[in-house]
Amino acid sequence: MSEKAEWEAKDELRGIRGWLLLPLAHLVVTMLCLAWISVRLAFTPLGWATLSFFVYAVFCLTRFMHERRETPMLMTAFYAMNIAAAIAMAALRAFGLASNLIPLAIQAAACAAMAAYFHLSLRVKNTFFRGPRG
Repeated sequence: MSEKAEWEAKDELRGIRGWLLLPLAHLVVTMLCLAWISVRLAFTPLGWATLSFFVYAVFCLTRFMHERRETPMLMTAFYAMNIAAAIAMAALRAFGLASNLIPLAIQAAACAAMAAYFHLSLRVKNTFFRGPRG
């Protein structure tokens, strides 16, 4: 197989399509939720923390849409912060912790799966590391 044909075969799995639409949707939904929470908790310590996480989500989204090389590491940090925030919220609800374990486990598993996807996927490598933009 020639080098050109090999690149064309790899290029089929390039771009923000397929499974990469899930992290994109997650970023947008997270930004909308964080914006709403930031407005409700304005000028409180939790409000400022929420606002800073919102700013980081906006930064991740812009890097994601421009298919920048650092996107997989930024998204891994985004998912790690998401898991840490879920654990902190569960710890704050000490009396209702049992009812929060199932959603926390689901969120942690989803974030861990997407972080692994960003490090193992051929589409991610082709989109963010190869080609003219990488």
